[in-house]
Amino acid sequence: MPSTTATPNAAWFVKELTTARVFEPAQLGPYLAEFKAAKRNGDAAALADFLVGTGLLTRYQADRCLAGAARHLVLGPYFLAEPVGSGSIGEVYQAIGRSDRKRYAIKVLPLRSLWNVRQAKTQLAIFAALPAHPAIVPFVDVDSAAGSHYLVWPFVEGQSLATRVRDKGPATIPAALQAMAQAAEGLAICHDFGIAHGLINPANLLVGTDGQIRILDLGVGAILSENIADDESMLDTMSAAHATAGMIEYCAPETLNSPTLRDPAGDIYSFGCTFYYLLTGQLPYPDGNVVDKVLAHQTAPPPSARALNPNVPGWIDDLIQRLMAKAPSRRPASMREVLTKLLAGISEEYVELPESQEPVPVPTPAPARPTLAPAMPQQTIDTPVVAGAATTAIPRTADEPVILAKPRPISVSEIDFGDYVPPEESDSPAGPPCGRSANRTPPDRRRYPRRKPSAIARNRPRPCPSCRCPSCIP
Repeated sequence: MPSTTATPNAAWFVKELTTARVFEPAQLGPYLAEFKAAKRNGDAAALADFLVGTGLLTRYQADRCLAGAARHLVLGPYFLAEPVGSGSIGEVYQAIGRSDRKRYAIKVLPLRSLWNVRQAKTQLAIFAALPAHPAIVPFVDVDSAAGSHYLVWPFVEGQSLATRVRDKGPATIPAALQAMAQAAEGLAICHDFGIAHGLINPANLLVGTDGQIRILDLGVGAILSENIADDESMLDTMSAAHATAGMIEYCAPETLNSPTLRDPAGDIYSFGCTFYYLLTGQLPYPDGNVVDKVLAHQTAPPPSARALNPNVPGWIDDLIQRLMAKAPSRRPASMREVLTKLLAGISEEYVELPESQEPVPVPTPAPARPTLAPAMPQQTIDTPVVAGAATTAIPRTADEPVILAKPRPISVSEIDFGDYVPPEESDSPAGPPCGRSANRTPPDRRRYPRRKPSAIARNRPRPCPSCRCPSCIP
């Protein structure tokens, strides 16, 4: 650690980083060359600020190194980047894998004499068999280093339900149903593989940036319960006391009686307490000290969420009270049953709507008017009539429909045939009709007279008199 009377120089800062194996000298070489080329002040604080500016160090790492505590940034194969917060047990840090450079969440626990790392690593293999699921953050590593135990999960961004309720108040009914259904699906998969969480509470349910609920601290409850002796109270050690302080509000009665008990029925009870908190913003049993709360979980009837939040439907209130039943046999048989109930409520009853918004009246549309043709200028229509009659001009406006006069029927005697007289049917040469006209009715020659043949046409064969089809006409 540097002397308090002299400002540490850059060389001391580099030695602090390399001695603690935060970085290898070869990794710092290019950055140190750039720092010297910029002719900056050569003290440790200037170099720390430069490395923070380049992104090689976080401000938390730089401050720890300047304080001479760089060795505390390294936990086995992980490099602590910055603190994230406090979980139900221990402190949580964002860390970087020194080999794969991936981001992880590391929970650091106080060193306990009863901790069995070999047994914890054996339990880790059970969690590795879990299938990938959006709600499950897999438990990937557990070990001890630098005087602490640590547990490792992949790092996920988001905000816990506890923080969200504290900042924004109780969730809406659709949002609460959606969140708890996602959590129930993840827990149902864990229970199918024989894994109980043991520490379900709002702080361990994270709302990701994509809106997906993710279950945190998976494996902590199982490892702690396996490492507590049968005759040891949960209040006998500091870490167990810290766990009790964080979990007593959501702990099942049978778990309070037997700290080593971790089973799906206990998760179902804690799930009900979390559901109650999400809808009301209050703990199920908020009054009294630790002893009073333990007795309330063991003897007091389940509280009604509807009494604090009138918007809670009756079926949800009944479900929460079933989840928080004192006897495990009176709770839902499995988390699959809870999931089915929640999904039915989402699909059949609820659609999320904007809050506190008055309905907007919809105006009644006016009756549709008929579409008119484009206006045309006034014009006259000449209607032909029979021979000898005058042609009359009929005025018409633009919107008036056109009506044509029906002509009078014309008799055959009024038609001028000139010097051509239609022959009688008996004057036609005998012979069978053509095949195309065998089934046709002979035309009326008085109404359809043939033209007078020209000089050229007289020498052509005369067409069939009983047919006027195109193939027979020259």
